[in-house]
Amino acid sequence: MKIEGVRGNNRRRAFEVALPGRGTLFFPYARSDPPPSPEDPIVSLFVDPELGNEGLTYRLRSGQEGSVLADHVLEYNRDPSYMRDLLLQRPGWLGRYLRKIPRSAWAAWPPLTDG
Repeated sequence: MKIEGVRGNNRRRAFEVALPGRGTLFFPYARSDPPPSPEDPIVSLFVDPELGNEGLTYRLRSGQEGSVLADHVLEYNRDPSYMRDLLLQRPGWLGRYLRKIPRSAWAAWPPLTDG
C-alpha cells in the first residue's frame, strides 16, 4: 500500500501517515527503531521512493536513520482488512478454515482483540 504523505507530530509523539482509502493513521515514535526523543529529534522525514513509496524514512539529529513500513502502521492500528489478510496467511487448520469463509461474512464479525 502506497503512502500518500507523512508528518511528525511531536505533541502526540507519533508519525501521522496518510494512506489511500484509510485516512490518516498514527504510529508512535516509541514503536520505531531507533526511536526519536527530545534529545535526539527528527531532522528529516519523507516517504521513501526506495521502499516503493510503501514506507517512510526518518533521520535523527544524531545521524541515525530508521524506516517504518505501511504494513507496520496498518498492523499497529489493527486495520480490519489487513488483519484478515494476516489471518488467511496463517498455516495450519485455522488458515484453511478461514479461507473457506466468504468475504461478505467477515464484515459481520466483531473486531479482533487481545483478549
